[in-house]
Order: sequence, then C-alpha cells, then structure tokens
Amino acid sequence: MSEKTFREAYCERFQVDAKDFDESVLWRCHHHRSLPLGRLIWYINPEFYDVDFELIRTLAECTTLEDFRTEVSDFRYHHHNYGFGRKLLHVRLSGQRLVDLAAKLLD
Repeated sequence: MSEKTFREAYCERFQVDAKDFDESVLWRCHHHRSLPLGRLIWYINPEFYDVDFELIRTLAECTTLEDFRTEVSDFRYHHHNYGFGRKLLHVRLSGQRLVDLAAKLLD
C-alpha cells in the first residue's frame, strides 16, 4: 500500500476538492494576526501569494514528515521574506503552522 501524499491526506481530512487544495492550505496556514489584511491583499493582488503557492505545490507531493520539513527548510533558505507586508506584517504562510498541520496528517 502506498503512502498518501500531503495533498491526498489534507483533502480527505478536511473534505476539500483537490482543485481547491492550494487556496485552502493558504488560508488554514496563514498567520492569523494578519488574516484580514491578507484577504484584502488577495482581493486586490492575488499574485502577492505566488511564492506561497509555489511552496504549497512543492509540499503537496510529500509523503513523510521528514521530507516535508526538509522542503520547508530549503524553501526558507532560498526565499527570504522581504518587504513590509511579508516580513513585518506577516502577510504570508506560517511555516510552523504548515509543519504542525503536516505532523497531524502524515504519520
């Protein structure tokens, strides 16, 4: 029996259609204190989240927590959070929330 990917486990657990996976993960793992501002930015400029979606798509195929953590770590190393919105206001995905979610889904 093959292991489930993060996408498969997430969609099954939260009853999300695979086509809605990326956006669902974005809002579930977004920094909570900046969520209202994040929604406004999404409405005005959805491309702001392109970097976050790149990470989500990379993580979607992970089948182990170890691989997931490695991908998040590599991503953090190569993609620094620059700019007022991403760095100071935390309008972005929370890497810790992502890892915590994966720990619940990928046994």
